Amino acid sequence: MREALSNNGWSADDQMADVVSWLSHDVGFRDVSDRFEAEFPEYNSLVWGGSHVDTEASGVDPEYTSWVIDWIEDNTPVFWEDGEPWIDEDVNELDD
Repeated sequence: MREALSNNGWSADDQMADVVSWLSHDVGFRDVSDRFEAEFPEYNSLVWGGSHVDTEASGVDPEYTSWVIDWIEDNTPVFWEDGEPWIDEDVNELDD
């Protein structure tokens, strides 16, 4: 079984924020959350313009959110499919 971590009707930026929040609140992913914060230290200072990150006001590259999503998919069991982020329900923590 799969668990959706956000809604496919929301922007990719909103979905990214939902997944980052989910990872930071799940104790099984504490190490991932710490690595994420080291990789993207500016994340918590992002300026939002509605449902999207205002990359210019945030001082980040226009591709920033794509890089974050790529990092999540490369470093966690979370994956985007059909415009929605998912995780297999039986994944409780990462296998190192």
